[in-house]
Amino acid sequence: DLDFRVESDGSTHMLFIDAANDRVGINESSPENALHINGGSGNIPLTIESTDTESALELRDSTGSSFIKGRGDLRFEVGSADVV
Repeated sequence: DLDFRVESDGSTHMLFIDAANDRVGINESSPENALHINGGSGNIPLTIESTDTESALELRDSTGSSFIKGRGDLRFEVGSADVV
């Protein structure tokens, strides 16, 4: 039930766990969601990398799921159909 933070040379809240609200902030001292990433002045705040030939980000709700897939181009998958 205690908040926890890790400091870096450039941020007092490089990693912050808000225990009272069940939230995690990366470079964010007041996370607004379960995971809040503040990329600062950079335009790519998050990189997800796979060693496979294809990677996907799954966004799931209570009724099913959707995928954002990366191949040679950006594709969105709805159901089992790819939409470029």
